[in-house]
Amino acid sequence: MKSVAEVSDIERKELNVKVSKIVAQIGVPEHLRGYMYIKEAIFMMLFDKDTVTKSNDTLYQEIATRCNTTKRRVEQAMIRATELMWIIGDMDFINEMFGNKLSVRNGSPITKEFAKNISNKLDIGAEE
Repeated sequence: MKSVAEVSDIERKELNVKVSKIVAQIGVPEHLRGYMYIKEAIFMMLFDKDTVTKSNDTLYQEIATRCNTTKRRVEQAMIRATELMWIIGDMDFINEMFGNKLSVRNGSPITKEFAKNISNKLDIGAEE
């Protein structure tokens, strides 16, 4: 796995495009703040595998700090984005991406697991 410092600007831009395409194709509307926060969570998990073991509260707080907002706003925005994805998203693509790897609580996927599964698919340290 590469560290943030080992990733070139070009690789970072390419990765950003890949993440954006996947999150949008899954059905998270780009105009929602949760879209941005989900992308941030994915990048955190790509570059710091310890993020996966952190609690949801810790993840939300770290994103809030990076994005200059509150933990509660991040949590609400990410939950809303995943709820909308579950309602309007491309279920065939979601099933193709995740299979049965997403835990569902209150009718929509758990945001941390959603981000973790996408980061696993894009793992920049994996051999292609």
